[in-house]
This record gives sequence, structure tokens and C-alpha cells, in this order.
Amino acid sequence: MTKTLAVEDVLRILKAGRFSDLKGGLEDGKVECKSEIYTVTDDHQKQELAKDVSALANVDGGIILLGVHTKRDNTRAIGDQITDLSPFSEGLVDPEQYHKILSDWVYPQLEDVDIVWHPSDKEKTKGLVSILVPPQSPARRPFLITKLLDDGGKKRTTLIGYAERRRANAEPKSLEELHSLIRYGNEYGTITGRLDSLQQGIESIQQIIKASKVETPLTQSTPQKEQVGIPLPYGGTYPLSSFFYPDLLSERIGLILSELDLGPAHPAYVLAFTPEVKIEIPSLFASRNAQVVSLLEQPPDLRLHGFGLGTGAQAKIIEGVRRSAATPQFKSLNLWADGTFIFAADGGIDFLCWGSHASMSGTLRINPIALLESAYLFSSLGHAIYQHAQPYPTGGIYCLAIQNMTVNDTPCGLIPGPVGSHAWTFGTDIARAPDSRKRFDVAYHGAQINPGRVTFDLARQLYHWFGLDDEAIPYRKQAGDKKEIDPEQIKVLI
Repeated sequence: MTKTLAVEDVLRILKAGRFSDLKGGLEDGKVECKSEIYTVTDDHQKQELAKDVSALANVDGGIILLGVHTKRDNTRAIGDQITDLSPFSEGLVDPEQYHKILSDWVYPQLEDVDIVWHPSDKEKTKGLVSILVPPQSPARRPFLITKLLDDGGKKRTTLIGYAERRRANAEPKSLEELHSLIRYGNEYGTITGRLDSLQQGIESIQQIIKASKVETPLTQSTPQKEQVGIPLPYGGTYPLSSFFYPDLLSERIGLILSELDLGPAHPAYVLAFTPEVKIEIPSLFASRNAQVVSLLEQPPDLRLHGFGLGTGAQAKIIEGVRRSAATPQFKSLNLWADGTFIFAADGGIDFLCWGSHASMSGTLRINPIALLESAYLFSSLGHAIYQHAQPYPTGGIYCLAIQNMTVNDTPCGLIPGPVGSHAWTFGTDIARAPDSRKRFDVAYHGAQINPGRVTFDLARQLYHWFGLDDEAIPYRKQAGDKKEIDPEQIKVLI
């Protein structure tokens, strides 16, 4: 049975020595597990210790456990699960040596890191080690790795590294991300609190822009720059002469990604829908107990711990125009009163590319279950939400977008077929993306939402972009003369 462990829960279990209570717990942004200790005579291990500890320090702190085994299940959108324990003798870890490594390899100095060996209640000579990293002063961030190893294992003090704990992974920043962070001042307002003067300057600029911008009334008669169309899935085009137009949807997607705060170069994944005519959702702001609000806060899933849309956050009213349920740096679910519906998530190994091995030397590959399950759930949730709309939208544009999907100058990959196939397991037949970003639009008109068909049509565009044909799309079925994603094939995945 899986369970979430808060840092306080872990400390209580360690203090009591009841290590078996850790089993079934999940790694997340606060809890990291290592099956082996850090070897103090190996520079690679020293760098790993510095990376793991500084990654926690650069967010809100957390705890590292040594002697704890975990296992990843690539079919589930959860952190690695604690499966086994390997208690060891106290003398194998010298806290002072670990502190010295952190002092030598991390700048500025970390505050109040606590390294403790905890004896087992079953066998007092064996135990586990915890490295508790308390929240650090925002004024001291970022914490940098002061020494990196070159390909030959030689220390280079002229290089620095930066890592940040995101959900269940301590991610070093890639060259592209570090470049963006340095170029744009690291945008540390979301991490350390912006300087008051800088914040005031930004707000002043925003007010000037807002005051100078001519707002176009959001009505069905909104004039278009030109009469254009989006191809319909099975022939013909859909004229964009209606309430919404591409620029507005792009602006709203950009807004949600900015709020999600993944970073200027971090991979991102977006699903969106905009109706063909202006609609109203009367109950959206009426009450927190309204059914449409409950759908945003507790969206339905296909299976336990799957790649769902739930963010675990309250759906808050934003500026009187939308509700947003968001967990920064992970997932965001948003519904506008006029019908726009947007889901955004981490496009890296915490969601869309779950199961990839993205590191300083790694690359990304899209997990087809994450892609197809989340897209199916997005369409299904939209259908449920629009039951509360006036009128129900019988047409509109669906959008799937990815961006920053390049790591170490290597575009992300996509493997034909399902997770668990030979190609997935051994990394063969990888198709590479032509670019680091792309948006796919699919228009529908005159019918209620069919989640399976919507998902297949979006996925088909993505797979074709990667150079793969329809047969490469897994978890599909034939429905008459059309293909659909089959939720039943996803439900049975464990």
C-alpha cells in the first residue's frame, strides 16, 4: 500500500526505530532515499552529496535517508516507493566528514543541516542515517555546487553547478537552463522573494502596459485579423470566425505557464480547450461547494496513482475571471468563466517524461501512458465540466503543446508502442522531436466531446511530428471507421 510521508512522519519513525513503517512510503519533493551511503573518498560521491543536499536547500528543505531502497513504476505518476531497508553499523558514516564535504563543495554555507544515525528497535547495532535539511534563509539562496568533475573525473573549480529538488528528483540545471537563469536574473522572486525596489519597478511597468493596452470585448462578434481555419480531423477546415481566436488562447497558455513557475528553460506540457462560442458557467463562482468546483479540485481518475489531473490544491478565484487549482512547479488546472479550460504540467521526468533518465548526461523521452492518460482525462473532465455550462459547447479547438523539450542539446524522444515493450525497456527505435517546442490544434464542430477520439487525434499529430505513424500509438481501438484511445486498456495498467 502506498502512502505519503511528511518529514515529521519520517523523523518520528526514525526516532522510534520502527523502520518497517517506512515501507510503502513515496519519495517526493521533501523525502529522498538512497540505498547506499555516500563514500567520502570518492569525488563523484562527494559531488552527489553536495547536489542532493543543495537541491533540497534551494527549495524548502527536506530529508535524505541512507540505507533505504526504492522502486520506480513507470506506469504510475508517483514518486519511487520504499520497498526495502538495509540498516548498517553506526561507524560507517561519520557526520563530521559529511559536514566537511558540504562545507567544501557547497556555497554559501548551509545552515543547521543535521546528520544523525538512528538505531533500529529490532537490532540496536544497526540503523539508518538521516540528513535533515531545514528551510534555509531566502537571502542565502541559491546554494551552488562549487566543484564539478570533468569527463575524466578531475575536479574543475572554475565550474559551478546548481540543483533544485522538484517533486521526487534532485535535478541539476542544464547548460540551457543555467544560461537562461543567469540571463534573466534567475527570476528569484518566486524563490527568494524579490527585492522591494525591483518588485515595484516590475509592477510599475505592468501597470503602464495594462493602461496602454486596448481591450477587445470578448463577444461572439469579435473581429478577426483574417479569416483562417484549422483542419478538421477527418477533412475540411474549421473557420476561426467565432468568439475565440488563437492569440487569446496563446496568451492564456503563457499566463498559466508563467504562474506554474517551472523556470524559463524547463520542459512544459499543456492541454487546452476553447469553445467555438462564448459560454457561461454560472456556478463557477457561486460556491466552493459547487459541483464544477469539486471537479477542478478532485478530477476523476482512470486508476489509482495514474497520470491524473489532480493538483491537490484548492480551486481559487483569480481576478474574478477564472478558478485555478495549482501546485507550483508541478501541475495547474484552470477554468475561465467564458469557457477556456487549460491544464499545464511539468514536461520533464516528474510527469510527461516519467521514467526518463534526465540528468546532466541524460535525455528526455515522452511516456506514452502519461501523454494518453492525461489527455483522455482532460477531455473527459471537460465534458463533465461543460454539463454545467450554458450552452454546452458543441464545437471548439483542442490544443496540445510542449516546450523546452531539449536536454543537453538533444531533443526529446518518443518510442513507438506501449510502456513495457522491448523498445521502451531497452531504449531502441527512439524517434527524436524536430524541435524543442510545438503546438497541435484539433477542431471539432457539431458534436459532444468524445474523449477517446479527441485524445487519439491530438496524439496522432504529435506522433506524426515525431515521424511515427498511427500504428505506433498504443492503447487504441477501432470505433467504426475512426480510431480512439481506449480507457479500458489504460485502467488495467498497474
